[in-house]
Amino acid sequence: MSLPRRALALVAVALGAGATLGCGPRLPEALRPEADKTPKGQLLIVEFVDFECPYCRENHLALRAALEPYRQRVRLVRKQVPLDKHPMARPAARAAVCADKLERGDAMADALAQAPLEDIGPEGILKLGVSVGLDPSLLGACVNNPATEAHIAADLALFEAVGGTGVPRLWIGAEELRGRQDRATFARVVADALH
Repeated sequence: MSLPRRALALVAVALGAGATLGCGPRLPEALRPEADKTPKGQLLIVEFVDFECPYCRENHLALRAALEPYRQRVRLVRKQVPLDKHPMARPAARAAVCADKLERGDAMADALAQAPLEDIGPEGILKLGVSVGLDPSLLGACVNNPATEAHIAADLALFEAVGGTGVPRLWIGAEELRGRQDRATFARVVADALH
């Protein structure tokens, strides 16, 4: 192989590696299964959230507003990270997981983000469920099912696998955002990722 062809081959290998050349952000390998489930042409957004965390609640509302024009072009996946220091976070996480299984996940997430903190505890989540159109007996059964706690444990393990150290934290495509963000930042990052 002549020198120019060898150099071109090395460039091609390096471009395939991407990250080694600093070609921009890469989605963590632990999130690859979610990327694989995302329909072609849609943007994956993975949000790690604790619904008692005030910054997570603000982020949720700002992200929701920023996504309005793009609803059909994004796949939003919420992962529950109820922090031990937030006593209402775990009941809220159970409600969010169950509402997602019952196909009312977005509505429940909105309700959890806007409700007073005392309403996201064990009794309040059933009332919130009814307010978003869930059958309280189905929601109650799901919230008390050990599989729901296993789901949250898997979300926490995933958070640890991506190097989670605090919430809010999310990926819009391969771009990682940490901490509180505003609607304009979310809108810009989503628009850039889609274009």
